[in-house]
Amino acid sequence: YGIAPGTPRIDSALHEPILAPAQSWENAPPSFSPRLEATLPLRHRGQEIAEAHLLAVDTLNDGVAAYDEYWLDLERQVGPDSARLRTLEEGWGALRVNEEVGVEWYVLETRADGLRLYQSSASIAQLWPTSLGASLPREFQIYPADPDLQAFRQGWLDAEGLQAMARRQSIWLATVTAWLWQRLPAEQAPLVAVRWPAPGQVQAALLLVDPAQPGWQRPQQSVFLEARRRAVESTDNALSTLLSQVDLSRHTLFVTSPLGVDPLHRALSVPLLLRAAGLDDTQLEMKIQGGSGWLRPVAGATEALLEEAATALRAATDPTTEQPLFAQVVAGEVSLYIQAQTAILLTEQVDGDILRDASQFAAPGGPASSPDLAGWWLAVGYRVRGGSLTEQRATLRQLSAAATYLLDVPVPNRSELPEGWFYEP
Repeated sequence: YGIAPGTPRIDSALHEPILAPAQSWENAPPSFSPRLEATLPLRHRGQEIAEAHLLAVDTLNDGVAAYDEYWLDLERQVGPDSARLRTLEEGWGALRVNEEVGVEWYVLETRADGLRLYQSSASIAQLWPTSLGASLPREFQIYPADPDLQAFRQGWLDAEGLQAMARRQSIWLATVTAWLWQRLPAEQAPLVAVRWPAPGQVQAALLLVDPAQPGWQRPQQSVFLEARRRAVESTDNALSTLLSQVDLSRHTLFVTSPLGVDPLHRALSVPLLLRAAGLDDTQLEMKIQGGSGWLRPVAGATEALLEEAATALRAATDPTTEQPLFAQVVAGEVSLYIQAQTAILLTEQVDGDILRDASQFAAPGGPASSPDLAGWWLAVGYRVRGGSLTEQRATLRQLSAAATYLLDVPVPNRSELPEGWFYEP
């Protein structure tokens, strides 16, 4: 059994509406200033999917026409499916668009005649087997969007908004997983797998720790550190929600980290590097993510192309330090695995310079030899003790420097571990 995000149905957007006197709204809340409204389009791939109506309300009886509460609805009525955003609180709200998807809204800035607000993307929750979808309660059927890294880089979201998205999704995943766990007999669901992407995404987006990173500023580093810590705390709280519903005398829970993320200094274009070596990059299919990737010849390419590409990449050096740009170039029979050196992001861009400043702060996929980039996993519950499945104890394995670096916790000494805990570096 599993839960994961599914097909995107609505794209994220930044809205900056100008407010006008409101039409009649059903069940509109009282307001100490004339209600105002605007209409906002919801789009997917440029096509309008629906319209959301926004109602601005002044709930403060202070003699000042200042709007602190906003409602969003598809039908100009305030009801259970409407989104309520309060600027004096978190500023977030969720609007159900149909029975499959909903979008989240976040107030970025209020103005005298309008406001700026972020609208998340929307995806269908993917559950397997598919029969699970029909049994989920209605309030669980909308999958909260992943933290929007593109919106963050464009300035639509700040660090607080990004970690708030992570928190909302983590709480949803924990609540839904706990609900499933209580209703699926062990013999029918021997394994429940949940992809929990938000914590790793937030850590990568906000890992500003090195003065050599483009855009590094000390005040911003402190803000990002606090947002990362809050994201970790919300993950911990969500796991507590899940653990409160799991009988560890009968079940075993495994928590697996993503691989550590590498603070980035520069971006390296693989196609441009191959072109500079006299090779035709269009004859190679590329799949690149973070600091690593795969290259495979397309149909009809020469047999020698893969070997020539491997030779060129192994010979590539940093023009400043004259050090190799790649930590690994491993040639197989039909493909080529490449891994950049620490602090280098690989890209498929075909314009600009071969080496340039990185446009993001961090990415996974750096050299495995770096201790900061190792992963870790935690097992707790039934038949777990000291690395062997013997009785009900907890075990902690492979808590690497990545955990201490990202979570700001020390590596435990064996003598300091609680009774029943086992640590293996």
